[in-house]
Amino acid sequence: MVGICMEKIKSIILSSTAYTVVITLLFYIYALIGNLTHPAITFGTFLIILLFGFVISLANMIFKIEKLHYAIKLLIHYAALLISFIFVFIIAGKLSISGIASVFSAIVIFTFLYAVIYAISYGVKSALDSVDKSKKRANNKQQTNKKSVYKPLYRDDDRK
Repeated sequence: MVGICMEKIKSIILSSTAYTVVITLLFYIYALIGNLTHPAITFGTFLIILLFGFVISLANMIFKIEKLHYAIKLLIHYAALLISFIFVFIIAGKLSISGIASVFSAIVIFTFLYAVIYAISYGVKSALDSVDKSKKRANNKQQTNKKSVYKPLYRDDDRK
């Protein structure tokens, strides 16, 4: 029981750090594209990005629940990430000063990014699943081709 819990915690921590690295890299790529001369991420901004990576990891746990329909899981995942994105965006970007139009723009941008990332990850997952299925079919076919054939130890012509 403790081992399973520790594995889940380890998985959440590892994936949240991976998300943090990817998000930080995206910040720097955005700065590079936008010709920003000092694209430094402050320690506070890094902690907010780390928090968001942790929230993404926790939200991903919803997909492990087998009793829910996939569309419901996806909707809950999207809502959890959208709420946390707005919360993080308000803290990091001082969105409340800019007004409701900025909130709407952030929601539209987030939804677009979510759809793109979902489409890519779903495509990769589908491709990997089809490879796994074809390997299982090939393995099953090999198992059925290896039918045991009865061979007697002695044949009638060997006894003579």
